[in-house]
Amino acid sequence: MAAAAGLAVILTLTSCAHHHHLAAVPAATARPTPTPSPRPTPAGPPPYQWLSGLRYTGPRPVLAVKVDNVGPARPQIGVDAADVVYVEQVEDGLTRLMAVFSSHVPATVGPVRSARTNDIELLREYGKPVLAFSGANKGVADDVAHAFVVDASADVLPSYFHRDNGRQIPHNLFVAPVPLLTAHPSLPARDVGFRFGAARPGGGAATTVAATYPMARFTFTYDRASRRYLVSLDGTPDVMADGARLGATNLILQYVPVHNDKYVDVNGNVSPYSSTVGRGTAWFYREGRAVAVTWSRPTPLSPTHWIGPDGKDITLRAGGQTWVMLIPRT
Repeated sequence: MAAAAGLAVILTLTSCAHHHHLAAVPAATARPTPTPSPRPTPAGPPPYQWLSGLRYTGPRPVLAVKVDNVGPARPQIGVDAADVVYVEQVEDGLTRLMAVFSSHVPATVGPVRSARTNDIELLREYGKPVLAFSGANKGVADDVAHAFVVDASADVLPSYFHRDNGRQIPHNLFVAPVPLLTAHPSLPARDVGFRFGAARPGGGAATTVAATYPMARFTFTYDRASRRYLVSLDGTPDVMADGARLGATNLILQYVPVHNDKYVDVNGNVSPYSSTVGRGTAWFYREGRAVAVTWSRPTPLSPTHWIGPDGKDITLRAGGQTWVMLIPRT
C-alpha cells in the first residue's frame, strides 16, 4: 500500500484501523532518509535501555512470551510489565499477543499459547531472546528449535510452566520468567530502532483510536492523567488479574503484508503470516497526538526505523509501554 494513500486507507472497515477525533494529520513521506541512530561509543554504554528508554544500568535480558488473548484467557497476568506488546492476527481472525520483557521481569506471565513462524522473523531484530510459548505444530516447533532464539517451549522446558486449575484448558498455562531467565539467559537487549526523547511538534489530535481485526476490536482512549492510551478489547476495559489497567504510552499501528503460512493449526486452518521485514506505512500516537510515519526494516537483522514526515526517527516517551499493532495492510 502506498504511503500516499493516507487517511482514506486508515478508515477502511475490514482488518484495518479506524481513527476518531483525528485532525489534520500529514501524509507519510514516500522515501524519507533516517537520521543517524544513537549508538554506544566504543568506550561507553548505550544512551538508554533500548526497549524502555530508561537509564542504562547494565545489560538486560530479553524474554518474549506468546500470550493468549481470547475471552476465556482474560484477565491475563504480567502483560502490564512488558516493555513492548505486539498484537498479531492468528487463525479465524483472532489475535494473540507477543509480550517482550526486559526492564521489568514479573513473577508470572500468561496464559501462554503457541508460537507462529512469523514470531521468528519478528524477534530476529532483538538478537537472541528467550521465546516462551505453550507449543506448536511439528513444523513450527522444528523451525523455532533451529531459529536464533532460546527455545523455551513448554514441551522443551516444562518445569518453568504451571497450570491454574481454576481456569479452563488451554487457557490456563503460565510461565515463571525469573527462574527461566536465570537458567536459560538470552543475549542482552540491543537496538531495535526505538528512539526516546521529547515529543516533536506536529501531527493532529487523536484521543480515541480503534484497530479492528476480523474477530477482535481494540479501542485506545487517551487518559491525560496517566498520559497513556487505555486499552479496551471488544468494548470491555482490558484489566489484568490484579486490577491493573493496560495502557500504551506509545502506540504504533503498523500496516504489514500478510500471506498464508506453510503450516496449518490443529483444526486444519491456515495460519496467517504477518511479515515485519520491508517497508510500509504506520501511525504513531503519543500523548494525544497522531503522526503518519513510514516503517523500514530492510533485513531480519535490521532494526525497524519509524520515520516521521520530517525524515527523522520518531521519538517515544521513555518509561512506559509501547504497543505495536500488526495490521494487514490490505
